[in-house]
Amino acid sequence: MQAARSGDWDVAATAAIDLITVVGTRLGRHGEARRWAEHAALAIAHAGDPLRLREAARLGNLGAVHRAAGDLEAARTSLEAALERAEPVLSDEHPKVAALLSTLGNVVHFQGDAESASRLHQRALSAVTKAVGPEHPDVASVLTNIGSLAAGKGRFDAAIADFERALEIRQTALGLEHPDVGRLHDNLGSALASKGEYEAAEQHLERALSIAETGLGPEHEQVAFSLNNLGRLYDRMGKFDDAEAMHRRALAIREARLGPEHLQVASSLLNLGNAYAGRGAYAEASPLYLRVIEIKEKALGPNHPALARPLSNLARIYERTGDLEGAIATHRRALELRESSLGPEHPDVARSLGGLGNALGASGKYAEATAMFERALAIRSKALGADHPDVATALVNLANAHSANGDYAQARARFERALEIEEKAVGPDDPHLAFALMGLGDILRKLDDPGAATAPLERALQLREDNPGNPAHLAYTRFTLARVLWDAPGGRRDRDRARALAVQARATYVAIGSTTDAHASEDAAEIDAWLRARGG
Repeated sequence: MQAARSGDWDVAATAAIDLITVVGTRLGRHGEARRWAEHAALAIAHAGDPLRLREAARLGNLGAVHRAAGDLEAARTSLEAALERAEPVLSDEHPKVAALLSTLGNVVHFQGDAESASRLHQRALSAVTKAVGPEHPDVASVLTNIGSLAAGKGRFDAAIADFERALEIRQTALGLEHPDVGRLHDNLGSALASKGEYEAAEQHLERALSIAETGLGPEHEQVAFSLNNLGRLYDRMGKFDDAEAMHRRALAIREARLGPEHLQVASSLLNLGNAYAGRGAYAEASPLYLRVIEIKEKALGPNHPALARPLSNLARIYERTGDLEGAIATHRRALELRESSLGPEHPDVARSLGGLGNALGASGKYAEATAMFERALAIRSKALGADHPDVATALVNLANAHSANGDYAQARARFERALEIEEKAVGPDDPHLAFALMGLGDILRKLDDPGAATAPLERALQLREDNPGNPAHLAYTRFTLARVLWDAPGGRRDRDRARALAVQARATYVAIGSTTDAHASEDAAEIDAWLRARGG
């Protein structure tokens, strides 16, 4: 640095502190940013720092870099040290203190400590409101963090209210077309999608995309971000062709702007792989997940928790294509990465436990699978609350294990509780309800109550026909309903429709083929045998 060589240490210190953020947060060059933090420490030592505010700024910027790199413990340590230096000098009502509190709140949230994160964000909100007034855009930024925390806990109504208030503030202060307004449309749309309000979600996400394209240009990173959010909405809705189009465009923007090895490129590749996997196109999804893993290992090292998600997704493909040992081994690696970096009680650990439990169950290791699901349920219930949608997912997994073990009464209770949670959280028409409805209907069939099984299975079929996704899921739903309609009592019996549903299911399994889904040929053969036994 020229300023350091000329002995102008005040300028050198300020420049180095700023470069920590520019290089590390904006450009994503985390290692280089850490070196700038070392340069800044040297310059501060020469320039002097009697109030310790330069060191607070250095540590705050370094904490943000650690957060961006995924080193949450280092981020928390740096941010706490920054606050320790800044608060006595600036008071807890200063905007810089509020910014540190808010950033620390985000880090603590990612670590799974939602209660501490909430306290930090509320302190930040109080500080920034007193410092700049309730209508300032900085208040909107803190409200956005509070809304994200609420959404993470499944409190979607509270999250939507926070995002709407933040949007109102930014629109008034910045205008309807400002990029920061567009980002809040993204937040609000994503929260509405999580609640199952897809039409409203799509309107906000399309508005976010329009603002970004108009204000920043069609090739800007914010456009790619909005495209990814819109693609994820289409994933949830089962509109996988539309999702693929969004993710492909986002990927092209990021590869052109950032190069093929950037972590944001990996994010788009992961989303594109999810769109393929969602419709059962496993051969297309698998190489994308492998490329994501390669990029992240190169950028972050082989033991970074960011590897866990693509590893888990890849493991699910191994499971569906019959490589159960590969699935178990890959899920175990994802679990180890999350446990070692996030601790044994983090909600993301529960996600890996669920994936591992599914693979173990598919291998016939039901006792071990049940233990994984029970631990996942305990973690999610404690961390997220008993009514969170992720708790419903854990209940469905555990219910499936009970069913495989022949404990139908326990399975029924778990499916019914999962359905209750999901309907309350996302409404009666969300396609994800089909899993709990299918499980409940199948359990009632196994309990020799085909009449009661008809209603949940009809609902599951309607949801899956209205939201086409993985064709194997639709085929399984059709055949399960066919068996129930064949045996249903009285007016609920409909053997002509049962036979037609079974024929449709068989055709789907044949079209899928065993090269795509390891179980498809076996499932088609099972339907053949069922039809032959019933004269057709």
